[in-house]
Amino acid sequence: MFFVSVLLQAFINSLFFIFPVSEFLKYAFQKDSSESTFQFVYILMPYHGTAATIVMICFTKPIREKIISDLKCNRSNKVSSVKNLSKTMN
Repeated sequence: MFFVSVLLQAFINSLFFIFPVSEFLKYAFQKDSSESTFQFVYILMPYHGTAATIVMICFTKPIREKIISDLKCNRSNKVSSVKNLSKTMN
């Protein structure tokens, strides 16, 4: 799954690079392009990192499990680790 994750991240980064560049070139050479498309592409450009991170989380099992366990906030595990820590300090 890690290889799939890396391939998808590379695809997303390529897509987020090729699409804006082609739209900028189209806008530069064809004056009839709409400004809303240009603005959409300009807003879309910085989100390739977010998209690649989401793919990494979804397709890499250890990272996904760690994030899910952190989001669940298992209080019983935290309490037991604090109890063990306090026993060693005495």
